[in-house]
Amino acid sequence: MNLSKITWASVFLLVAAGVSFLTVRVKTDDKVSPENVPLREMKVVSRAIDFIEKNYVDPQAVNAGKMLSEAVKELVRNIPPFLVKEKSKELTLLMGDKKLALPVSNPVSLDELPVTLSKMLGFLELFYKGKLDAQERLTLAMTGVTDTLDPHSNYLSPKVFNEFRIGTKGNFGGLGIVIGIRDGDLSVLAPLEDTPAYRAGIKAKDKIVQIGGESTINMGLTEAVEKLRGPVGSKVSLVITREGAADPLKFTLTRALIHIQSVAGRLLDDKRFGLVKVKNFQEDTMEQFAKTLKGFESGGNRIEGLILDLRNDPGGLLDQAVALSDFFLPRGVIVKTVGARGETLEVEKAGPGDGGEGIPLVVIVNENSASASEIVAGALQFNDRAVVIGNRSFGKGSVQTVYDLKDGSALKLTIAKYLTAKDYAVQSKGINPDVGLQPATVPAKLTDDKGKLTRRVDLFEDVKKRELDLEEMHDGDEEEHKDPGLPPPPVQMTYLAPDKDRDGTDDEDDNAGKIDLSGDFPVVMAARILELSLNLAQYMPSDRAILRPSVIGALPPLLEELKKSEEDKIQKALEALGVDWSAGGRTGKPSGVATVELLDENERPREGLSAGESGFLKVTVENKGDGPFRRLAAVTKSEDPLFANLEFPLGTVGPGQTRSWKSPLKIPDFVHRRKIPVEIVFQEDGGRVPKAPALSLQIEEPEAPLFEYSYRLIDNGTRGSKGNGNGKADRGETVTLDVTVKNGGKGESKAPVVNLKKVEGEETFIEKGREELKPIPPGGESQVALTFRVPETLKGELSFDLNIHDMHLGEDLSDRLDFSGNADNPLPSQGVLQAPPVIDLDWKNLPLTVSGDTYTLKGAATDDVELRHLFVFVGENKAFYQTPSNASKTLAFETKLPLKKGANLITLAAQDDRELTSRKQWIVWREK
Repeated sequence: MNLSKITWASVFLLVAAGVSFLTVRVKTDDKVSPENVPLREMKVVSRAIDFIEKNYVDPQAVNAGKMLSEAVKELVRNIPPFLVKEKSKELTLLMGDKKLALPVSNPVSLDELPVTLSKMLGFLELFYKGKLDAQERLTLAMTGVTDTLDPHSNYLSPKVFNEFRIGTKGNFGGLGIVIGIRDGDLSVLAPLEDTPAYRAGIKAKDKIVQIGGESTINMGLTEAVEKLRGPVGSKVSLVITREGAADPLKFTLTRALIHIQSVAGRLLDDKRFGLVKVKNFQEDTMEQFAKTLKGFESGGNRIEGLILDLRNDPGGLLDQAVALSDFFLPRGVIVKTVGARGETLEVEKAGPGDGGEGIPLVVIVNENSASASEIVAGALQFNDRAVVIGNRSFGKGSVQTVYDLKDGSALKLTIAKYLTAKDYAVQSKGINPDVGLQPATVPAKLTDDKGKLTRRVDLFEDVKKRELDLEEMHDGDEEEHKDPGLPPPPVQMTYLAPDKDRDGTDDEDDNAGKIDLSGDFPVVMAARILELSLNLAQYMPSDRAILRPSVIGALPPLLEELKKSEEDKIQKALEALGVDWSAGGRTGKPSGVATVELLDENERPREGLSAGESGFLKVTVENKGDGPFRRLAAVTKSEDPLFANLEFPLGTVGPGQTRSWKSPLKIPDFVHRRKIPVEIVFQEDGGRVPKAPALSLQIEEPEAPLFEYSYRLIDNGTRGSKGNGNGKADRGETVTLDVTVKNGGKGESKAPVVNLKKVEGEETFIEKGREELKPIPPGGESQVALTFRVPETLKGELSFDLNIHDMHLGEDLSDRLDFSGNADNPLPSQGVLQAPPVIDLDWKNLPLTVSGDTYTLKGAATDDVELRHLFVFVGENKAFYQTPSNASKTLAFETKLPLKKGANLITLAAQDDRELTSRKQWIVWREK
């Protein structure tokens, strides 16, 4: 479980394992007849259920009752006033004072599921007045349905399905730029070569401020992509700001057919070997692969060997993986597709004559190589065609197909599992390389330019999440990663990787599809293996490929050479940091006493750190034995990613010696209050380790701000406005939205920012929609002027989303502003302070660690107008809901919350009559 601070929106988009309403107080006087509720999205739901029933790989997992229950949970979780009481043969839907009883069978059948879900969606359409539209509500319901199946079966909304199709086809009408949000601005990450954007001179780090006359201020990435794409031959205008340019740059570009490159390649320095990187498998991957090989041989080059790089390749189309495998294989099974009852649905075999059967080949994989890339690696490995090196692959051995639901949405469904050659099941196991490679990084220095300890040594393999972890999370098991017990690679070695500062790297080359080989040891090793293969080739018939067993049999001397070379590099790098990492002898018997300390940045002992603070974790070992520890190191294990995988290389600790190592800690500003146990695991060359002390690390959350605001409209010609001065947003005017932001909380807002975003589909142009403010102390306030233009041709409503956010602490307030041209009653009213409820908790009596399976929570919430909703999530489950029986400004509550073992994220939220929301979040640890 990721325990770093999450946004409020993400709480409602998580997958739940259960739901219970411990306290429910709502009016239910107005009963609704099922006959009066319309069926909504009936055809979509029916089609999806029909596809699942007929085609899902595991018929035993298709459970209509679970599907209905999970759909209910998704809707209840995301729509605060919506409640559902489940009984054996009835669902009671509650929305305010509206109540609908829906009869259901026990058990629920697949036949009745579409009608029941469609009635539920119809009920919400009639009585829900919140911000989620019909498509979003359908997506939630269908997400619940598919979440009962497996991690790869999903409902694809129309927008998601459209992006999915582009990703598999590999081409679309566009400009040829990779874009992203950087520091709140829509930015160019890289132009793609030989595209309209590239030819026009658009550069990486350019900021796109207008698309087609529309401001990009606070424009979402998906919306920007949609506006940049369009029919081939159509034009689009851009306004760009560039560092060093005095004025904005204007471009008018003609959209062209943009092709997504799934294959990149380059020759190694000696021109004998080629490296081909397959990023994913799309419709023309094999065509791109062939062009890449042809490009290698231009200019008279003769390729004597190939490196096939499948690292970070998530997969894609099965037929392209089969074609690539077939290119290298003269014969043999590539993949078997196995259906629901174990029957073989299809067998893909290789045949001769594809041109690549005789060329020496090495394949590189890692933990992010999945699905189609695992088919290729497995086919080449198990048919003894290629040596595979790297890290065990992801382990996704299931086959999905996509069913069009005829409304723009689709269902991605697991219909089979595949076995690669020799009937090896990839699912949850992955492809185990012949040579395992583990990168180690040792910084040249551990301090920054100011002499502050900021860098860490990374010698040992971190826990990597794979398919098995997805399955466990999908089944509701969010406990710490479990070792699947799979065998390690036959040969494994650690190599010294380049010391690259992640925060300082430029991702332009990656985004542009370029290949950087600097310090890429797996490629260096692959080239050495190819050289070895060529040496073997002179003893082979000219028409035979060098078989994998022959190469593996000849590998030991090369591996010993490389292993010794890399160990020497690591040892010298650590010696430069004052660590004796020599192997040495094992004379005598060491006996260690270990201590662990948490220090602040001034190296003073602390029991905990606060959000935003820096510090160190220090491990010390005193050797009271008569023999030395050799290559002694400690590594932390924790469910909290902040404290996991910290390394302490102590090296040699002789008799009577004491060695210490400090690992820097930087507690993010976005972090919850918590107290988490941390395990210290020692390792040593001879397996002689000191006893590790118990440790729990605490993080305190500082007092938070509470944002409030009021606004007024200015159209009198001042502060950038232009209009008739009546204080309204009339057509043709330039209006300034004067916002006063107040801090009604107990903590300072260190980095407040105000964002104004137009509601999707509206025609207004925001000239200034984002402003970063100076810190606002408790009780303080600040003003900001945002500006927008109202078109003369405005047809619909004039609506904006206003968001006030603290970039350090994550606290925010969001509201919808509704005012059309000539409107006399905008919502909310001008000049009226808008404030969310205030939540009062006694933190001193709220423990962060408990031993029992429940947690008592009590407190109160108060609003200045009317308190509507109060609810609590434990992790992803809505565990408590309460609303005042009558219109009220205050609500006291007390409940017992269920806890699972380990870390539990508690989210307490209160909403007022305008859905202004305040919340508190913290972690409770239940002892295992």
